[in-house]
Amino acid sequence: MQNKSFFCQICTIETGTDLARAYDVKPADKAKQIMIPVLTSEASRAENPGFDDNQLLFKAEHDLINPQVLFLNVDNEYILTPQNADKYYVESNAGDMVVVNNNILEIPPGPTRMRCIGYFVLLDAFPDGSGVHSITYGGSAGPAGNRIHCLVRYQVTA
Repeated sequence: MQNKSFFCQICTIETGTDLARAYDVKPADKAKQIMIPVLTSEASRAENPGFDDNQLLFKAEHDLINPQVLFLNVDNEYILTPQNADKYYVESNAGDMVVVNNNILEIPPGPTRMRCIGYFVLLDAFPDGSGVHSITYGGSAGPAGNRIHCLVRYQVTA
């Protein structure tokens, strides 16, 4: 994926269902691939002070244990299914970053170190002027009593 131009749809934080998202592809993004974060987890030192890189990875992995019902459907075609989900699993290297104020993760602002893992699909760009496309994705994972569930549908106009 290095040196490729893509845009990323927003991750769903915690548990949620949102079947009414809409996105009009901007002219500057028409030829870009689309990154879909189907089900993801992160761990940072801002939330886990003193953790080393391996502990951050373990924490993120723990939040996504026992994934179930993972899927990505684009225009009525399944791309990611429970049977092929492993090929879409990604673990980032640990990296330094600066967390901004009032961030979506609700973690303390300032410098931190972070890891991200999850199921990501990189879709080809939709042909310019091809109309409205439906992208639906979701799944669940995590320890008993603290599972993450998400179901998201985008209507994307190319």
